Amino acid sequence: MEEAVNERLQDIRDDAEQGVSQFNCDAALASLVNPSQGERFYPITSLHKNDLRELFRDSDTEAVPAWVGKRIDTLTDGDMEYLAEKLAEVFCNCCYWEGLRAMFLDNFCPAEGEGQQSQADRQESEAEVRAQAA
Repeated sequence: MEEAVNERLQDIRDDAEQGVSQFNCDAALASLVNPSQGERFYPITSLHKNDLRELFRDSDTEAVPAWVGKRIDTLTDGDMEYLAEKLAEVFCNCCYWEGLRAMFLDNFCPAEGEGQQSQADRQESEAEVRAQAA
């Protein structure tokens, strides 16, 4: 296990030397175990060009406007990394902590004497967090 962790850390160092963003390095760390506590990091999201296509897809025609599709097709890995970094900043600054707190309390800390939150209540809570982020 230690050898695998050391190899992964070296990969991350190599990426950093080649200019890979800190955000990507953090994502790479998600697969490692914190040796002092035996706890893993858990990734929560990723970004793909298809996310952009879906965002701009017309609900009636299911088509992405041509000018948007062409622009998405020309985005480089660097462009996508930049967009992911900016998205992570917005997410962390606006709703990450509030959402994490709400999801944890709603799903793992029911009031004394009550059972776990129902699926419908959980979906409603998640919808409220998403609405606050918008």
